[in-house]
Amino acid sequence: MGKKKNFDTRKRYCVNHAQNTVAISRSFQNAASRKGTPEYNILMSIQKDFPSMDVTVMTYHKKGKPSTHLTYRKMELYLECLPDNQRYIRLFNKACKVSRTYPNPPSEVRKWFLESFPDFNKPVRFDRNGELLFRYIDTALEENSELIEENSTNTTEQENDLDDAA
Repeated sequence: MGKKKNFDTRKRYCVNHAQNTVAISRSFQNAASRKGTPEYNILMSIQKDFPSMDVTVMTYHKKGKPSTHLTYRKMELYLECLPDNQRYIRLFNKACKVSRTYPNPPSEVRKWFLESFPDFNKPVRFDRNGELLFRYIDTALEENSELIEENSTNTTEQENDLDDAA
């Protein structure tokens, strides 16, 4: 049998001989606290077979994305606090318009926003003049310049093909 490194939530308990522990889920613990339940019988059987093993309750920490609850309004409020905010608000509005062509517009705007403003989820800092310190990464310029180069080479190739055909 292969080794299981992670706790199997479907099984609700895991015997780890290497660490001399029995890991149980919170629901398994609740069920095992009532005498006569299958969980109680399983835990008693394990403790009878391995009396030196410690029983630990597994805790789960969901690693939620900090941007999960990032709404358009929160993005707008952040942009309004930036110096030269009108420029960023115009970019935001363009991103909103373009995102409407995608299946999940809010997700696309959220991606653009987090790529463009990577310090958004970090603590707020101000300079000596009281201006918000932020970092803006202009990803659109790099990608568009590559696309423009590709399009210009494709256009010249197409023009050459048309000239050859004529």
